[in-house]
Amino acid sequence: MNTISEVIEKIKKMKGIKTKEQVYELLGTTRNSIFNRQRRNKFPYQEIVTYCLREDMDINELLTNQSSAGKTNTKQIRTGTVPTEQAQPSQQEGYVFVPKYDVQVSAGQGSLIHSEQVVSHLAFQENWIRQELGLDPSHIVLIQAIGDSMNPTFNAGALLLVNTKVNQIKNDSIYVINRDDELIVKRIQDLWNGQIKIKSDNPKYEPLIIQKTDAIKIVGEVVWIGQKN
Repeated sequence: MNTISEVIEKIKKMKGIKTKEQVYELLGTTRNSIFNRQRRNKFPYQEIVTYCLREDMDINELLTNQSSAGKTNTKQIRTGTVPTEQAQPSQQEGYVFVPKYDVQVSAGQGSLIHSEQVVSHLAFQENWIRQELGLDPSHIVLIQAIGDSMNPTFNAGALLLVNTKVNQIKNDSIYVINRDDELIVKRIQDLWNGQIKIKSDNPKYEPLIIQKTDAIKIVGEVVWIGQKN
């Protein structure tokens, strides 16, 4: 990880400013404060986090010279037309019937997924699910999105195909998250120091940085977005 001095020099270069005092002002701190922390081998984490949130800057790139997106194999989410719904799954060779749940996900609105909330099923080609997406059909569900927090990636009313078998967080992928017994759908970045960044694609919503130990649970990863014709 970069030292305080290296971070300050990088901010100077990125912002096109000449003095350290200007950087201290951007960080909301002073020369004496930084000097005292250097003597105690303390890093100004809170000031750096606040600055990166305000400037919409990748904190991993600032601290390690490696971007969050560049450290993972982020897959582009596929999109398509929503198949026809039917109340009960049928035996149709070559297809799997994915349950659609009567829950909605957005910026803080939603509820937990329970089996009794299945309202219909949608047919997808089994080969496409298994080979193209690489998923187990028994671990995928459909949930409807509301709100504009993830515009322009998808709009309100989009149907989200969610893989509930998630082994690890992939940076800049989109996840359905259970936070305080509510479902939200957000893009996640795995940060340093045991923290994660939860952000919307719509820039009018502020991102949130929390500890991994906070009360959140990854319900699943969004792997396909369906829009109605």
